[in-house]
Amino acid sequence: MNIVHYFPTTRLSEGGTARAAIDFCAVLARRGNSITWLTCDDEDVPESWKKKAPNTPDVVLLGKLENARGRLTKQQIA
Repeated sequence: MNIVHYFPTTRLSEGGTARAAIDFCAVLARRGNSITWLTCDDEDVPESWKKKAPNTPDVVLLGKLENARGRLTKQQIA
């Protein structure tokens, strides 16, 4: 299974949604699923993910949100 998650920011201080998604994705990746984590802020992304450890989600850092409405630019979407 290939799964993509997008979080504008990955900050645990913003509530339980990021924590739940991190835990969910970690389990799915350990079970052999291909997980991609898209974010503009990887502050609280687990270090093992950033270091591309085996059986962890792939992290794609999209860069700073530049749109005033908090939306991705055309370049970030591409």
